[in-house]
Amino acid sequence: MRSFFLTGFVLFFALFFTTVSQAQTIRGTVSDEISGETLIGANVIYAAGKGVVTDFEGNYELKLSPGEYDITISYVGYITVVKHVLLKGSDLRLDVKLGIETLNEVTIMADIAIDRKTPIAFSNITPKQIEEELAGQDLPMILNHTPGVYATQQGGGDGDARITIRGFNQRYVAVMIDGVPVNDMENGWVYWSNWSGLEVALQKTQVQRGLSATKIAVPSVGGSLNMITRGIDSKKSLSFRQDFGSFGYLRSIISYNSGRLKNGWGVTLAGSYKKRDGFVNQTWSKAFSYFVKVEKEIGTRHRLSLSAIGAPQQHGQRPYKLQAPFYSHELAKEIGVDQSLNDALPEYGMNYNDFVGGYLDNKYRFYGKQASPFPIVKYDSTAITQYGNYNYINTRKNYFHKPQFNLKHSWSVNPRLFLLSTVYLSIGNGGGTGMIHGPETLNNGELDMQSVYLGNYLLDTEQIPLSEYDPDNPYNFSTYVDGLGYQASNAMRSSINNHFWAGYIGQLNFAINENFTLATGIDYRYYKGEHYREVYEMIGGDFVIDDGDNTTDKTLPKYVDDRIQYNDEAKISWIGGYAQMEYSSERFNAFLNLSGAGQSYQGIDYFRSKFLHLADTTIEVGYLPIVNDGDTLADENGIPYTVNYPGGNISDYKTDVVWHSGYTIKAGFGYNINQKNNVFINLGYLSKPPIFNSVISRDNDVIEGAENELIQAIELGYNYHSPRISFKGNLYYTKWNNKPENRTRRVEYPENGSEYDSIPAGDQNTQIFIPTMDALHMGIEGEFAWYITRKW
Repeated sequence: MRSFFLTGFVLFFALFFTTVSQAQTIRGTVSDEISGETLIGANVIYAAGKGVVTDFEGNYELKLSPGEYDITISYVGYITVVKHVLLKGSDLRLDVKLGIETLNEVTIMADIAIDRKTPIAFSNITPKQIEEELAGQDLPMILNHTPGVYATQQGGGDGDARITIRGFNQRYVAVMIDGVPVNDMENGWVYWSNWSGLEVALQKTQVQRGLSATKIAVPSVGGSLNMITRGIDSKKSLSFRQDFGSFGYLRSIISYNSGRLKNGWGVTLAGSYKKRDGFVNQTWSKAFSYFVKVEKEIGTRHRLSLSAIGAPQQHGQRPYKLQAPFYSHELAKEIGVDQSLNDALPEYGMNYNDFVGGYLDNKYRFYGKQASPFPIVKYDSTAITQYGNYNYINTRKNYFHKPQFNLKHSWSVNPRLFLLSTVYLSIGNGGGTGMIHGPETLNNGELDMQSVYLGNYLLDTEQIPLSEYDPDNPYNFSTYVDGLGYQASNAMRSSINNHFWAGYIGQLNFAINENFTLATGIDYRYYKGEHYREVYEMIGGDFVIDDGDNTTDKTLPKYVDDRIQYNDEAKISWIGGYAQMEYSSERFNAFLNLSGAGQSYQGIDYFRSKFLHLADTTIEVGYLPIVNDGDTLADENGIPYTVNYPGGNISDYKTDVVWHSGYTIKAGFGYNINQKNNVFINLGYLSKPPIFNSVISRDNDVIEGAENELIQAIELGYNYHSPRISFKGNLYYTKWNNKPENRTRRVEYPENGSEYDSIPAGDQNTQIFIPTMDALHMGIEGEFAWYITRKW
């Protein structure tokens, strides 16, 4: 009997431990190595006829006995992958990324980097991360966890975010949506308020640091940001989200993707509405966004895609370069501000905005010589508050709408040759407001808008007829002009920055053999920017007088929507091309890229004196005759040369067309030591043409001596990947020669009598251009991830 129980006890525990040992699990996710999209229904096989398929999230799970297995992962249209695994008694996580069998549109158009294949430093941002972490912030803020990247909301205005990569501002960060560059053609900037709501439509976002893997000639010095939108290759989905937050934040989002329909069509729709009051005083916002993409597959080789994206918006702004004590003395002390500055400056609170002010809209007007209008001006509140309503405004409002339309045709000629053509159009309209003259600041830190209103509204003279009106008469109060109304001494203006931008990108990829691929392409862009100021709001007055236009009578009144101060146009044409050779094998990966571009610049000034073309000469003429040393410049009949001269051909002032060209040479090499470790090196030389404002001045003169910026860069990297741990580290060194300084500065001119004798002595605002500064950017970056458990 004892022997029977002993035998049974041994058999029970043997069976128990055998069962436990057989309960080992291999689990993971199968996804597209380029887009990151999980693959539903992928086959995961561990023996002939034995295995599972991935679920709706791309996940799979296998329960196997200890031992060695060759796990085969396959999916239609993708390269089959075989992974050798060894189960020793513990569970194993095995995530697999499948590559496509043939070249596709995403590979070509977006220059997406791939782990262990592309020898550059990069980080991927998934839609799940954006959904969970972005909340109500601007899109660049999601990148703050990425090595080498710094993003800030600046003053706190909605859409006013800025991004810096490796110390280079976004003028030197190539931003692309579906392979189309969106950096401003004039200054290289990116205005994120134009792309509000874009995150709803994104399939993949990738940050590439350094010269990056972009093939076309773009300003990728600090890095590039590639954003790919959802389309026919994405999973079918429908979602609605409602967000609420503090300070009046409200956002409604809806999105739909049809996936690939049976007839070869696919539709992606997304839209959102957002509004908020803002934590910072008067940084309210109101924005809509829309994204529409319609795709059609024609047979198995052709695909047409038409998309439209835009975000009409308006929002209040605030400055972002005020000294810390204005916001908080305590904060200023913590960050090391000298106590003497704390003592000297007032404290207004963290939500302070010095663009804000208020005024009472008093409906009672003082005509003629009243007994004493001055008590009203001195803020006799009992007299003021008897009339009108209180207006509390942010003088800096941004409003803009920049729809972009893309038409793409992709043609898979055969498994080795792929062609992609993209035609795109961007039409931007809008601007930003401000005061013509800066108002005084009150003791509470706000703008003295009441004085502006009263100065536009109260009189210190009797009504005068138009014939006696003197526009040069200095005023502290408004002047009433018979037939015109009240002349405003100050008013709100809007700086308009419209543009028309059209372009074409043609790309060809040819797989020479299983290791070598040749990529070539061309890039053409045409851009026209309109820049002018217009009267936006009179603040109590009826008209303003402006002397900015030299081609018309400067004494004529200007009303709301009339153009004032400047009226310019910028024209830019761009033609570029590239060629890239790539080598890829199981162990080695390399590329060599050559790209170049030529760019033309021309400025047109509609307020500057026009060209009068005579039979034997051309002169600049304005509305008034030209007087030199008391003599009026005129023809033989005594008719002065002006814009109204009857005997010549008049044309607008235009600069000469100026050309600059640039080029990029970059190469990279990667070595996969084993399945877990790989190293890479890349280096490059970039000759970047100057931006528009470095070639054409704000006065629309050609700046002599504008030169290309020269960038030399080298980078070393190491990557480690295992099922549980991932590490990326790299060192970079970037030398930036001929860094431009091209902006308006306040400088002190010397006394008259020097070479500047035509300029009054003292402090003046002027434009300076310093072409020969150098800078050095270098650093170490690291990125670490540890999958503690299956869900963490």
